[in-house]
Amino acid sequence: MKVWIVHNSKHGNGKLMAQKIAEALEPAEVKIGHIKKVSPKEVVEDEPDLLIIGAAVRVFRIWGKSKKWIKKLNNELEKEKKTIKYGFCYVTHMMSKEKTEGKAIDIVRMMMDSSIEHVHPEWLSGQVKEMEGPLIEGIAEEIVKRSGELVQWIETLEDPNSAAQSYALPLMLYEHISFLAFLL
Repeated sequence: MKVWIVHNSKHGNGKLMAQKIAEALEPAEVKIGHIKKVSPKEVVEDEPDLLIIGAAVRVFRIWGKSKKWIKKLNNELEKEKKTIKYGFCYVTHMMSKEKTEGKAIDIVRMMMDSSIEHVHPEWLSGQVKEMEGPLIEGIAEEIVKRSGELVQWIETLEDPNSAAQSYALPLMLYEHISFLAFLL
């Protein structure tokens, strides 16, 4: 599996999470880059199976550069008539996970509205103790756990005969409900 992890790290926390996710996804071929240094065109040309976007909450909102990067990615995918099969996101933040939830869901929805075929409906929290870090205790273990769940989710979607196919139905319902909620 070919994976791109694109982050928007200012103090190194998002990059650290990207590296931990990459380690947990071994033996996958993983490339990591900062949104300022990796263009959406470069990612689209590389044709990854999985795109993981690491965003950051700063000043009580998702940093705009992440959203702009996703919009440019979608434009590039549409222009090239390509898709990315799977998507997932993580968010670094200082606020509690509960207060960050709505902001992270904005990124998930943007990804769902893009040319990414299947976007995991949940996000990974990268809460930090202070603006410059470090990540709170237990995040490294959570990264390993959630990365394993991500791989299992992908395997479920790729194998329609899987006993774990029950994961796919709630996901499809979630995607449709999100779309209907957007229309209302």
